Amino acid sequence: MGVGNKGNPRNGEHQALSLNHLLSGRKILIVDDNSVNRTVAAGALKKYGAGVVCVSSGIEAITMLTPPHEFDACFMDIQMPEMDGYAS
Repeated sequence: MGVGNKGNPRNGEHQALSLNHLLSGRKILIVDDNSVNRTVAAGALKKYGAGVVCVSSGIEAITMLTPPHEFDACFMDIQMPEMDGYAS
């Protein structure tokens, strides 16, 4: 259980440090018509320091992503009504 391994991080610590480094201070747009999926994705990204904005449609996403925009990344559901990840 980690005894004698003080110089070696426990399982998952390297990954958490890397995600904190990659996501801290980044602004990410999440696009999904399912509110549960938006909540789960936002929580996971915020855990590692990302700023998150959520919208529920591809049309809203296009409005938010019109240049100049402030997002570093956009995660979009592939299957949504009106405009999905393929159309946008």
